[in-house]
Amino acid sequence: MSVISNETPSDPGQAPVTYRPGMFMTVNQGTWVVILNAGDGIYNSSDVNADGFTIKMFLAVGTYNLNLWFARGPTRGIIKVDIDGVNVLSRDGYDAALNYDIQEAVVGIPITVSKLYDVKFRVDGKNVASTGYIVWIQRADFVRTA
Repeated sequence: MSVISNETPSDPGQAPVTYRPGMFMTVNQGTWVVILNAGDGIYNSSDVNADGFTIKMFLAVGTYNLNLWFARGPTRGIIKVDIDGVNVLSRDGYDAALNYDIQEAVVGIPITVSKLYDVKFRVDGKNVASTGYIVWIQRADFVRTA
């Protein structure tokens, strides 16, 4: 089992727990491709609803913000992030123009037990204007705030 734990903060304000594309992932559905050039990221080339992957991440007790960097565009689906099966983020990836480095945040995610968590990134539908289900994830930071 691969684990992301080398950056786990023990006190608020320390370095975030960061997910970089392709690190320690288990594919749940679809084909995921890591791109290391313009718009570095990971995307589901299979372009199918419900594509997803899971990472194992150690999170200590506390309150976290989740900062997600991703790409929006005309073929993008809705990105969801779950922690142990509980949805903590949902963002529409659709935009008429292709744009990388979009940052969205969710604040105040409570973690009540220090342990390894399953963090799942997945496609959950699409905007009616989108022509596909692609999600392009560039980075995710879990920042402990309390």
